[in-house]
Amino acid sequence: MTNIITAEASLATLAASINRCIREAESAARTAVELAIEAGQQLNTAKEQVPHGQWESWLSENVEAAPRTAQAYMRLAREVPLLSAEEAQRVADLPLREAMKAIATQPSAPANPRMPNMRVRKLDDRDRIKRAFGDSATKIRKVARMAEYGARIKPKDIASARRALEQALAQLAELERDHLDVDRVEERP
Repeated sequence: MTNIITAEASLATLAASINRCIREAESAARTAVELAIEAGQQLNTAKEQVPHGQWESWLSENVEAAPRTAQAYMRLAREVPLLSAEEAQRVADLPLREAMKAIATQPSAPANPRMPNMRVRKLDDRDRIKRAFGDSATKIRKVARMAEYGARIKPKDIASARRALEQALAQLAELERDHLDVDRVEERP
């Protein structure tokens, strides 16, 4: 009889301990997301203060996180406030990696469909975007001229224009997702 009581008491103790661990794990997951968002807000603030062109070196010298992790935290800080209250709570309740994945799949445009003006700061990003759009424009103009004059449009010209346009659209999507180093530019009246 004493073995049964000890086993039951032991099982009750184990159940209480298991439940405590589960509550603490869930709380730690929420805390991890909250702390990541807070770190992201501070990283965004720091980035505004670091002189142009020195962000990556400042980050590697001063922050104990990989650049991609820092970018993910910064994105969490930017994106979570744009979510509906329910969606923000859902993301906050996820484990950190899942929260970052959820944000990555969220449309990043604010509820107002009008996107703010942006200025691309990094020269290599500017060059890459310029090449993508320039190449796309050239190839589309070529196909448009052929169509205008009734010339035979070769399948390779269509495929080439399509590839160039897809590259330009990918650059636009990246810019909209704010993966590039951009400044929000206030619109002048």
